[in-house]
Amino acid sequence: MERVLATKPSVRPPDDYTGFLTAFGRGAGNLFRGTDLYYPGCLDFNDYAEEFAAEEDPGLVTDGCFFFCVHQGYLLYFFRSDAPGVWSYLEGSGEARHAADFFRSFVATAADHPPEYWEYAREQDRANTEAKEKRRRASQ
Repeated sequence: MERVLATKPSVRPPDDYTGFLTAFGRGAGNLFRGTDLYYPGCLDFNDYAEEFAAEEDPGLVTDGCFFFCVHQGYLLYFFRSDAPGVWSYLEGSGEARHAADFFRSFVATAADHPPEYWEYAREQDRANTEAKEKRRRASQ
């Protein structure tokens, strides 16, 4: 956690975020599949946001913000030092939007998928694991 917090020491993320990352820092199964949120990738999010704002989208304000999540490179999630909750910024939108009152609400929304979604994700994970194992055996 110290390394994560050191990426933007001027902004202290909420306790529910640090608790989540302490417990699930390297991944939580299918939760946030396709979204970068976990360690060690999260160490680069604040630098990425600074570069993104400077080179791609000057509408993104990074001062006083702690970036904790990037989805597909164009949707960024962050905490603000001047306003509670989770905030998001979509490339080209020109303004941040309030995404959730608390980080735990943000997680709950991400987890609220129908059972069919989770079964599909588990099946994909099984297939990926089997394919990886076959490649490993073939290379021996």
